[in-house]
Amino acid sequence: MDEYVVALQGMKSLEQVQNLIKNVGPSLVRAINSTAVWGRDEARQVVGAEVNFTPAYLRSPGRLGVRRASSGNYEAVIIARSRASSLARFSKQTKPGLAVSVLRGVTKTLPGAFLMKLRNGNVGAAIPEDRYYEIPGVGPARYKWRNLVFLYGPSVDQVFMTHRPELADDVRDRLAEEFLALV
Repeated sequence: MDEYVVALQGMKSLEQVQNLIKNVGPSLVRAINSTAVWGRDEARQVVGAEVNFTPAYLRSPGRLGVRRASSGNYEAVIIARSRASSLARFSKQTKPGLAVSVLRGVTKTLPGAFLMKLRNGNVGAAIPEDRYYEIPGVGPARYKWRNLVFLYGPSVDQVFMTHRPELADDVRDRLAEEFLALV
């Protein structure tokens, strides 16, 4: 996590610093929270531009959110879901197998893979275990059931973390603008 240090010049006592925080604190919290919401929205655009997550999926609760700052905690955090996303989210059933489009504009066909109904009305992508190991670059099967392997794509968090460094500078600049506008 990135941390920033603020140096206060001209403050002669701790009491002066406490008074400054008391006077500026509410504006600082508002600036931090509005910047965090702006950063989350920017992250949604960047993540959605790379991977075929729909805007509605990224807006749904628990996918990409903000833990807000408060008067006792001057920190806001953009939180992304770390659970892998089912490959069924990126797929279309085709004759020879399953066509998946995880990255925008790139479609791969997985021969032998298929969509199947799961509990609670969910749909999963699965492939027979023996066919799973024919896919180049796969690791050990994590989610197995009756000689079937369930297929997953990247989590929202994995995609977000690859773009976090490039978003950090924009968020830092935005925070300075927001704070100066409120003070």
